[in-house]
Amino acid sequence: MTVTFVFSELRHKVWVLWHHTSDLISKYTETELTKKAGLSHQQYLILLTMECINGPVTATDLANRLERNTNSISTLVDRMERRGLVEKVKDLRDRRSVRLAVTREGKDKLEQATKVGWGLIEELTSDFSEEELQVLANLLEKLRAKVSGEITPGKVPQEIRPKDFQKIIQLLARVKTGAERGGGKEKGGAAGTV
Repeated sequence: MTVTFVFSELRHKVWVLWHHTSDLISKYTETELTKKAGLSHQQYLILLTMECINGPVTATDLANRLERNTNSISTLVDRMERRGLVEKVKDLRDRRSVRLAVTREGKDKLEQATKVGWGLIEELTSDFSEEELQVLANLLEKLRAKVSGEITPGKVPQEIRPKDFQKIIQLLARVKTGAERGGGKEKGGAAGTV
């Protein structure tokens, strides 16, 4: 059943629609990633971030990149280690420090989840024109800057680093190539799209 919001104040309507849509996207993403790739959205983000950093990282590195609390990242990483997605390795320069590395299983799950995630992006944005997507992107950047300024005054919101963006493009290309070798587009996948 669809809920229709009626507000006399446009800002309130936007706010409620914003949160409701965000919640629906989160729920849909979580359901699809779990069902089709066996990962939670948070686990996927950790693996993707580790792929972008390209080397063993600390929980603090992940927390900073993902704008999360180090304790919550550590808890997630412990679960991921038990599942064989990441492993803890000793830091050669500082024996007291532990770093995290993605395992082969973690890399496989990352590729699988990226395929699912890219398919979701394609599906959910398919009704928008390029112009509409650009307007939405501009508005989201403006809102993100405002929220970031409220949380940490004077700090510029962390952008996706060009090097990280290149790593994501490479990952998408690997996923696309793997899907093409495997016989084309699978249901819900992202083969043929980068």
